[in-house]
Amino acid sequence: MMLKRTGVALALIVACGKPEPTKEWLPAAPAVVEAKAKATDQGRGADSAEAAARGMIDAIAKGDLDAAKRMVPDVTACKLLPDLAPCPKIEETLIKGWDQVKATGAAFTGAKIERSSEAAPIPNAEVWTATAPNKEPLKLVAFKAGDRFFAPLLSGGGAKAPSTGNEMPAAKVAMPPAQAKAIIDEAVKLVQQPNPPCDKIVDALNVALPIAFPSATIPVEAIPAIKAMGKCASAVNRWRAVVMAGTALLSLDEVSKAHHIVRALAEMGEYDKAIATANDLAKRYPKTRAMMSAALTFVYCRAESWDQCEKAGDFALAGLAKEGLDPNDESVRLNRLLRNLAWVVTGKPKEALADIAEMEKVKPLPGIETIKEQGAKAIERGFYFEVVTVPQLATGVYHLMGRKDTGALVTIKLRDHVGAGRRFRVEAEIPGVTERSSNTIELTGKEGSVKWVNPPLKMTFDIKQVRSPRPAQLALRVVEVQKTGDAIVFDETIPIEVLPRDYLPLKRKLGADSMVPTFGFMGAWITSNDGAIEEFLTKAKLRMTSKSFVGEQDVTVPQIKALFDELKARGVTYVMDPNVTSEHMFVQRTRLPAEVLASTNAQCLEGTLLFATMMEAIGIKPIIIVVPGHAFVGWHTVAKDGTKGEPLFVETTMVGSATFEQAVEVATQRVGQEIKKGSFKSGASTIIDVAEIRKAGFSAQPF
Repeated sequence: MMLKRTGVALALIVACGKPEPTKEWLPAAPAVVEAKAKATDQGRGADSAEAAARGMIDAIAKGDLDAAKRMVPDVTACKLLPDLAPCPKIEETLIKGWDQVKATGAAFTGAKIERSSEAAPIPNAEVWTATAPNKEPLKLVAFKAGDRFFAPLLSGGGAKAPSTGNEMPAAKVAMPPAQAKAIIDEAVKLVQQPNPPCDKIVDALNVALPIAFPSATIPVEAIPAIKAMGKCASAVNRWRAVVMAGTALLSLDEVSKAHHIVRALAEMGEYDKAIATANDLAKRYPKTRAMMSAALTFVYCRAESWDQCEKAGDFALAGLAKEGLDPNDESVRLNRLLRNLAWVVTGKPKEALADIAEMEKVKPLPGIETIKEQGAKAIERGFYFEVVTVPQLATGVYHLMGRKDTGALVTIKLRDHVGAGRRFRVEAEIPGVTERSSNTIELTGKEGSVKWVNPPLKMTFDIKQVRSPRPAQLALRVVEVQKTGDAIVFDETIPIEVLPRDYLPLKRKLGADSMVPTFGFMGAWITSNDGAIEEFLTKAKLRMTSKSFVGEQDVTVPQIKALFDELKARGVTYVMDPNVTSEHMFVQRTRLPAEVLASTNAQCLEGTLLFATMMEAIGIKPIIIVVPGHAFVGWHTVAKDGTKGEPLFVETTMVGSATFEQAVEVATQRVGQEIKKGSFKSGASTIIDVAEIRKAGFSAQPF
């Protein structure tokens, strides 16, 4: 995404990860648009979103300004951040930009018009595109205002411009550094206000900071903005942004928030990396040792390594006391609270409740009721029990679930406190969707156990018939099997959604308030055995001198180029989707490669998975790169490529606008920049080696 100043207001724009058109005759779609007005006469608007889109494109092709005006509401307000002035009226912008479109509009006569898979930047709206030879696609957003539909927000239409080789795949931003710095100044001011719009501030700074300060060396003047990002990112659980901000501050020897990096990594499920980072920072910055010890307590607790959490808590509390911290300091209280939670699990619930009572005498503890309830139940039962259920059954990855690294429909956590030996039975079913499963858990001595429960899908359940999220009920019953009869531990019916097979989970639930990324699930979308892929490869290999693909038996670069050029010949356009890898997204609707091939457009993640699928199909090992807000693809080269074994990368969103060589240069340059910034090491960006996730069991969808 990119930020663009319109008058005195900021407009948050959805952008493609490809070169921008040389001219824009209307502003690209704002991220927040509130249609407030109704049409002033019955001649404005259309009866449907499609009719409005077609009406606007037809008006452009004919050069009919009056007809174009009919597809524009008379008043539309838009805001990026609170307290900023509204954008100019779209109709006024249309009139001013009409001369720019007249020269190219005729090319769109009879153009192919279709609804895009791109996520609409306006709630309850649709993105529509029109394509014409050698022209940038016209893009508009159709939405309803009052009782009519309009389609006023367009971009593109100019001649396709060759890549300069300098575009960044995460979006080329059409703003000079001065505007970026103005956005940064406004964001820093907003952070100081009560209840700042932190999500939007983080989004704005993510875009503006690299433009205002492009050097790998961060200047001192950037500190206020980086601190603002870190503060807001922590407030709204944007953990990757917390890592980015904390890492940037470390490069300036600002270590006061270094422990936030460790916590953020733990929140992202990167436990080993969090522990290594804490130990490394404690060595590099001795003054942070006490806080790093406290951060390690959080890591072990978040990882549910309860015995280590208890030990780390004791060690951290001793260190904080040695540092002279007040016993009522928040860091001390947090560590006591975490140690108490560990006590509830490991068998000291009475001690935990007693310490909590002492803490509450000094100051109330928000959110403590759950721990107190768990402690009381552990005392009553003689064992610790926790159940975690996922809110959605994702059919596209259900075949991968039921193990530690993927989670399950139901996760049961038990730990005996008495040592008498216990036996439990777990029964789970989603009527009409899964069979009823029955699992037994045995505990001998004071031990713990985690059971992943994934009842098999019914043979009669047709996944392909699920085209939208379907409400269902999960019936779950847990009993302790005793000599005197079964004692009910848990017996509830829980609402759940059954998702279509093209819903890709981006996170999985670990506990009541924690989730971790699930990038390995992308392997289910790399479907190299699909018949549609083979059909495409049959045509693509004709571009090879040998008329065949041989994978790693020969140079790989010409083979990847053949795939790229065949897609280009089809007129395929891949666009940036701001939701890709979003930290707020639990699932991302992502079409399978065969479905993408049947269309002429796709968001960047779909394009990336399509390329990875084709690479795997021809015997080349793909790599997926995930950076904040974007994804692209690479591959392992061979000795004959002359690359000394180094991988190469290709920016898939440049298929429709640049040469293969330019797309490789841009993507490979981006990876180099991420390495220099330490993004992969810090966890802000991710490398997914498809061969490795295949070894780990992340197979393609079997349906």
